Amino acid sequence: MEQAMDLGAFFDTKRKVEQKPWMEKCVMVLATAGNLKTLIDKCIASGLYALDLETTGLNNRVYNGRTKDRIVGVCLSPDGVEGYYIPLQHKKDDGTPYAANIPMSVFEPEFMRLLDSDARAIFHNGKFDQEFLEFATGTGSWGNWDDTNRWEDTLILAYLRNTRERRKGLKYLSEKDLDKEMIELHELFPPDHPKSNLDFSLLDPTELPVLWYGASDGICTWLLYDLLSKQVLEHKLHNQKFIYGLEKKNSVATRWMERNGIPIDLVKVKELITLGQRELVEALIYTYSELNNFLGRKVTPPYIKHAITKRVLDDPTKPIKEQLDAAKVYCHQAGLDRVGVHTDTAGKEWPGVYDILSAKQLGQALLECSVPDLPLTEKSKQVDTSRAALEAVTEKWGSQYPFLLRIRRVRELLKALSTYLQPLWNDTDRTLGNIKVNFVGTKVDTGRFSTPSGKPEFGGTTFFLQGIPAPYVKDRPECMLRLRECITVGDDEEFLVAIDYSGVELRLGTNLSGEPLWEKEYFRCSDCDQQFPKGDGSS
Repeated sequence: MEQAMDLGAFFDTKRKVEQKPWMEKCVMVLATAGNLKTLIDKCIASGLYALDLETTGLNNRVYNGRTKDRIVGVCLSPDGVEGYYIPLQHKKDDGTPYAANIPMSVFEPEFMRLLDSDARAIFHNGKFDQEFLEFATGTGSWGNWDDTNRWEDTLILAYLRNTRERRKGLKYLSEKDLDKEMIELHELFPPDHPKSNLDFSLLDPTELPVLWYGASDGICTWLLYDLLSKQVLEHKLHNQKFIYGLEKKNSVATRWMERNGIPIDLVKVKELITLGQRELVEALIYTYSELNNFLGRKVTPPYIKHAITKRVLDDPTKPIKEQLDAAKVYCHQAGLDRVGVHTDTAGKEWPGVYDILSAKQLGQALLECSVPDLPLTEKSKQVDTSRAALEAVTEKWGSQYPFLLRIRRVRELLKALSTYLQPLWNDTDRTLGNIKVNFVGTKVDTGRFSTPSGKPEFGGTTFFLQGIPAPYVKDRPECMLRLRECITVGDDEEFLVAIDYSGVELRLGTNLSGEPLWEKEYFRCSDCDQQFPKGDGSS
């Protein structure tokens, strides 16, 4: 194994990263200008090599032809035994590059020789790495990744092996399937280094743990493909070569979709935030008015009064929670939050005020109001004020306790503002005019896309795209019903099209089962009950 000898700087930081036992049986090589050609030759000769990237971060949004974060180094493995790490853009604390970096003028011709060869690359989640490779330089792509015959993907294979398996990360699968525990990225940084800034370029590439980390990415990806390809592509009864090819093509299309983003009309977003904040103020006023009347005393918290009377909730550019928290701070500093307790006629003490935005205090308020059928949480034995629990109580007792309906409206407005509108305002890229949504095709076992929330600092959005409420549920707040107005088009020559494969699952089920009653329904007019001929069965 080729290793760096000077570990003094590494241990000065009080980090302790030990080599995993399995790594001792592998050959891990730090690439240099002198051995790069030999390493590339081995990958070409193998015909199948693992390719993984180390980057400055996870933001692969494209600006002016280049990704926001940049490639720091390249991990390769030609056979699952040898692993190479090629350092490219590591830098010291003062910004000067490490001497171990291979100059781009040396690296790029050799790397392109590999990418232009007949050898196929193996990725784990190629959708991520391929975007970096295509837009690495701003002048041309490193490889043609639209050609699905040039690469493999172990993430897709893991999904096809078991679509219900929740965890499919490289480190998890390597330990579970290969019995090879890998080093976690945060272990390479000092203990007090913020986990939100694990920039690989800040590491010295000559440190052994950095080499172990990079080389093992390539080795484990290669070994994982060797295992999964046999289980998925060579299975005697359930060969999935066709589906695998389809999923790879889908990955290419998805990468294009993500790069285009979803254009957002910020003028409309601001309009709906303003509308939602006004609705929220009205809902809070009505809720506390009814709650005060029911209890026969004023239970509105000082910070809610301050937020309403001083029009604190009028700034559409600030998150609603931030504005309410600021009102709390003001009331605390002014000494307005010193409230006592209330003793009822039975001598029982209750809080002087109730913050209905607090689950615990809302539960206490409902207890003092003697609302029937209040469920308790198993753990704390407090009143369960979750959405489902409150919905059930409101459905049954809303007519006798009208403030329950108001509380539901307050929650709906808070959700509209915090879950939908504010993320749209905050996360829309002002340069590109859109949000980037991560379309994940390897998560849901039905094969549908999932759009999990992404961190804005990594180019994602917390906007819950697939959870946009339907506009036909008319009892919801107006700002929630009009959310779809915020999604627009890039320019005047573009337009939106809604495509819905209505009932496609039922159609597939009918075709596969041949159920006569189901077949009959597809040839019957639902308005006039007329039955139409089925045809010859071929079309």
